[in-house]
Amino acid sequence: MAFRKKSPSETVEEISEKINSQSEPSKEITKKELIHTGSTLLNLALSDYPSGGYRPGRIVNLVGDSATGKSLLLLSMFAEAAINPKYDKYALIYDEAEAGLEFNLEQMFGKKAAERIQIIPEKRDRPRTIQDWYHSVFDIIVTKHKQCLYGLDSFDALTSEEELKEQEVGKGGYKTEKAIASSAILRQIAKVNEGTQSLIIIISQTRQNLGALFGKKKTRSGGDALKFYSTQEIWLHNGTKITKKVGNDDIEVGRYVFVDIEKNRVTGKKRRIKIPILDGYGVDDNWSMIEWMIDKGFWEIKKEDDGKKAKIKDVNKAVIDTCGDFIDGKISEIVKHIEDNNLEDSLKNIVWESWLKIEDILAPKRKPRYV
Repeated sequence: MAFRKKSPSETVEEISEKINSQSEPSKEITKKELIHTGSTLLNLALSDYPSGGYRPGRIVNLVGDSATGKSLLLLSMFAEAAINPKYDKYALIYDEAEAGLEFNLEQMFGKKAAERIQIIPEKRDRPRTIQDWYHSVFDIIVTKHKQCLYGLDSFDALTSEEELKEQEVGKGGYKTEKAIASSAILRQIAKVNEGTQSLIIIISQTRQNLGALFGKKKTRSGGDALKFYSTQEIWLHNGTKITKKVGNDDIEVGRYVFVDIEKNRVTGKKRRIKIPILDGYGVDDNWSMIEWMIDKGFWEIKKEDDGKKAKIKDVNKAVIDTCGDFIDGKISEIVKHIEDNNLEDSLKNIVWESWLKIEDILAPKRKPRYV
């Protein structure tokens, strides 16, 4: 196939025009209440729609290793809600149970988010229990705000009343009280939350699943209650480092994070995506979408004959050789061009169309059992 010498702008606009000339998106998307996760790819992985992935009235469990961007994703969700008039009446609650928030909120997530996010530090003379947390959530959702987007960071920072009593008398050993209390408490929270159409995101840290000979090597605290009452369970894993060359040194400026959808009652699908997280910036949405288009074979990036500029080639076959250094090389040039020319919405439409093509390939072509 001959390579058409077109600039990234021409190619993006050409595909965008083709999409925009087609019929309007299904009305189902306007009926479906979806809350933006902060990542377009994560939205698609959770709902098949680019506009959002979380459903109001639900509990979401965000599980991950250290430094996988769990807090960043939570704050990115708040930032998206802060600029969406649909959530003007929603309270944005960041429950900082770990007391470790150090981000510059205005710099990374915008002035609106910085002004609207309510941080709950709750200084106490003893460790915070899951029972304390229940009363706090109930007070926030039912008494004070009615509707809110709420994030707990993290579940691991909570203990239980029974565990505190055990500590007072000097008893040790493996504790199961928190898991037992979690089941009853999460059942009540899920019921109240559904009635108010709020969203609760609970962050969990991974732990080694000691003694596991088969299955997963990692787990999280709280027993099975979180899995049972969560509509979606999302696991984050560290990928490779992102580096930028300065002189002779390769300096780390970010990292890739793999996101696995382990449970999804919205679509029933389990999907995996990869997102880049840059230091001081957060989730790089545009970069992740461009790279996804390349990885899935929809786009190929090649240099012009003079070897100076990178250009997008729209292809319908697998890409054999994509790119090298993403920070100093071709993808960063495409990202800059899209952002400079306000083509983000066009890019999202293109990625959405491409995502649905793959989902169509994956869907079973079978006669329905029930009609």
